[in-house]
Amino acid sequence: MTPSVPPIVFVQGAALVLLPIAAWTVVGRRLHFGRTGWAAIGYGCLFFILSQIVSAPLRLGVDALSLPALALAPAFSTIGAIAEQGSRYIALRFIAQLREALSRPVAIAYGLGHGGFGSLAPGLVFLAYGLSANAQAGDPGVAQQIAIWIETPLTLFAMPVLERIFALVRHVGLTLLVGASIVRRQISLLGVAIAWDAAANYLGVVVADMTEKNVLITEGVVLVAALGALLYGLRALPAAEPTSTR
Repeated sequence: MTPSVPPIVFVQGAALVLLPIAAWTVVGRRLHFGRTGWAAIGYGCLFFILSQIVSAPLRLGVDALSLPALALAPAFSTIGAIAEQGSRYIALRFIAQLREALSRPVAIAYGLGHGGFGSLAPGLVFLAYGLSANAQAGDPGVAQQIAIWIETPLTLFAMPVLERIFALVRHVGLTLLVGASIVRRQISLLGVAIAWDAAANYLGVVVADMTEKNVLITEGVVLVAALGALLYGLRALPAAEPTSTR
């Protein structure tokens, strides 16, 4: 009998797709995003893609250097942090629609767009992969992957969704910090955002290695880093709403 992809694979993919859409809708209504807020979400998605386009070849270049494993993780974390926080700074500083209305709601909207696309895209990929696997279930390699999915505990399928929730929180917090660096004209806050992002990414790798990939401990550390970034960002950026949303 030809195996079929378990429904939980599609549930996971759908959850990753619906997570940012729900966040955009609920937070957008609560903060009255308006045209500028929704534009900020769009710019966040766009600049997330651009940041990955910039960081991908840099990571490949570093990987080609055949550095020891201990050096690769901090290098990759730093490259990703510089690319993502740099893209945030460029968008919030040089796109007039965002710069002229820059305050807490706009920064939150941009962060939700930036982090949300990081959930939306993998979710669509998972759904497409699941559909493709069902169509090619007779292939031995695909059947082996389906068997792995079937044997995977249900709780492990929830982990990527949980990780994306934490990442979304962190993206919002870091965007608030980058926005504060522009509003308060303190470039040092951009440096804090880069360092925070790099450290959080690297710490997650280290903790996973030290705990033999204990998911609960690793995600606990990720959650603390995300909440810390959010609280720091909320404190750093003024709470006044942008005039364009009124």
